[in-house]
Amino acid sequence: MENPLTDAASPVHKPESAKAQHILAAAGTVFMREGFANASVDEIVREADVSKSTVYAHFAGKEQLFAAVVGTQCQRLADAVSHGDSEVLPLRDALMEIGRRVLTLFLSPRGRAIFRIVIAEAPRFPELGRIFYQVGAELLHRRLSDFIANAHGRNELVAPDPFIAAAHLIGLLKTDLQFRSMLFPDLEFEPAEIDRNVTLAVDAFLKIYGKP
Repeated sequence: MENPLTDAASPVHKPESAKAQHILAAAGTVFMREGFANASVDEIVREADVSKSTVYAHFAGKEQLFAAVVGTQCQRLADAVSHGDSEVLPLRDALMEIGRRVLTLFLSPRGRAIFRIVIAEAPRFPELGRIFYQVGAELLHRRLSDFIANAHGRNELVAPDPFIAAAHLIGLLKTDLQFRSMLFPDLEFEPAEIDRNVTLAVDAFLKIYGKP
């Protein structure tokens, strides 16, 4: 039997029409409010103010809608690394820009909500975890690894294993900020705190991987 959640995630549905985007925005609102298990297509229909047939004309069901919501957020994370100016800035400045974008998205209300949903629902819906990893953590990690590999190739970093180096940078960026953001839903982080954390993370990363 086909698994709709698996099918929805590989590849992730990428809505192109304005109507599909509208439905996806409504689905995101419902998922953030209700979680995955408690959300229903009927509620998404009401939130979007469209017919159920319109929803099914664009998405196969709740699973594909959630995959698309996750995919959209995760694409923003991946785009934070591959942003054009990251390739032309001096290395430290580029790492700072990447760090600010990535950490800001990690700590955004939607980013935090999606992470909570996946962690809460993964024991009952293991494919949610696979979707989140495949279109989120893995994609971000791969983009960052490519960036580091290019810097290594330009002799700006000493990172013979860019994949491990990318994992270290992501870990340094998160520190305890993401952990606290999970424990305290109403906690907000000032840009200055994010910037301070990114500065410490980038400086530590360059001490490990920077040119002597």
